[in-house]
Amino acid sequence: MSSGSTAPALPPAPPLPPNIALLAGPQLLGYMFAWGLQGVLSVQCYIYYLYFPKDHLALKALVWGVFIWEWVQMGLVTQTAFDIDVYHYGDIGSLTAFHSTWFSVPVMSAVVSFVVQCYFAWRIWVLSRSRILVGAILFLSFAQMVLGIAGGVTLAIIDANAVEASVNRPIVASGLIIATVVDVMIAIAMTFLLLRAKSGIKQSDDIVNRLVRLIIETGALTASVALLYVVVFMVDTQDLLFECPALILPKLYSNTLIVSLNNRAFVRGAISKTLTETSSGSRGTVPSAISRTLVREDGRPPLRGERMHGVQIDVLEERYVELTPMEMHRGRYGDDKV
Repeated sequence: MSSGSTAPALPPAPPLPPNIALLAGPQLLGYMFAWGLQGVLSVQCYIYYLYFPKDHLALKALVWGVFIWEWVQMGLVTQTAFDIDVYHYGDIGSLTAFHSTWFSVPVMSAVVSFVVQCYFAWRIWVLSRSRILVGAILFLSFAQMVLGIAGGVTLAIIDANAVEASVNRPIVASGLIIATVVDVMIAIAMTFLLLRAKSGIKQSDDIVNRLVRLIIETGALTASVALLYVVVFMVDTQDLLFECPALILPKLYSNTLIVSLNNRAFVRGAISKTLTETSSGSRGTVPSAISRTLVREDGRPPLRGERMHGVQIDVLEERYVELTPMEMHRGRYGDDKV
């Protein structure tokens, strides 16, 4: 080869579509949010490991099963990101292809949402013993899981890209709508059952209010993201805006489960704080009783000897008494009993 020869020129890159930002942008945001929520989930699972080592084996299996499931899902999503942004960088066909997301997004999301909704259905059953309500939640949750799996399998069979998957859209959208309905049903039912357990005692009512806020916030979050997902998925058929909520929805469900379990630590902490405050007040306070709130399905207090299933919160009631400095010193340092 002569010294004056030059390397062959590279073929010109194909022009980018005008909506490239709406194709690549939602995916990128979805990957970042999904990894962030995966980190939150890891921290929540570590907190669960520290605070609840004596939980029932089935509950531990649920937590760690969801945790492993989410890491598998995150690995598949990251593999897809590498295929698009590393191995096939600049390839619009790769950008709009589903790769392994036919399984990692609709299928795995439907399964984890079913598991989380079943857990809350079990809690509603413990609180209310309502076969109709719990049966309706389980039936609808199972239906959304079946539709989610069917939607993913349909994508794998027809091998369409993310923009052209028109056959798949009604199936996935139906599952998302049902999942949204189930989330709303769970939030309303749990709110009603917890509010019915209020006893008028400030400490126990504060704990109930905290639980109600958590249920409403987590239920509204998952329902809102699922609803946003289905609206964008059905309305905007030329872009990939739906991929951002699609990638983060399973992480929201799994975090909702673990946060709900870890919230028990707050309840215990609130009770312990009440015990501490009532043992060291300036006027001298001593514990007088433990209040146990238990209600029947119709909201009335239980009859004598009646076996109950309901909301039970143990909270210390305060009784203020005037103590001399010497009595407070003895009671605080164990020299004598007040």
